[in-house]
Amino acid sequence: MSSVARGAVFDALLAAAKARVVDQVEARSLARADGEFLLRALIDLESDGVLLFGPERAADAEFYAAVTEYLVARAGPVAADAALLAPVSQLVGHAGDSPRAGELDRAVLQLITH
Repeated sequence: MSSVARGAVFDALLAAAKARVVDQVEARSLARADGEFLLRALIDLESDGVLLFGPERAADAEFYAAVTEYLVARAGPVAADAALLAPVSQLVGHAGDSPRAGELDRAVLQLITH
């Protein structure tokens, strides 16, 4: 699966990470404030886009490390501890078409706006 391009999984990676933050906050395994910081960092990452990481390159361990570093730089060490990033095998074929997408968008907005 490492031959999958970063651009092919980027949107699904972000959606999965947002869903994990929401789930962790709802389960109270992640503090609400930490969840808010993480969601804001994920929104920043979404705005900056996959071009930061070379969309045609393989979605490999280097890619995941770079994304984690980006999130840690914006949200602190909790970004590395929260285990937000799904493996490529869970992302292929799921870019942007999650049945929970609308619900997830509402939950994200609720968490970041209180």
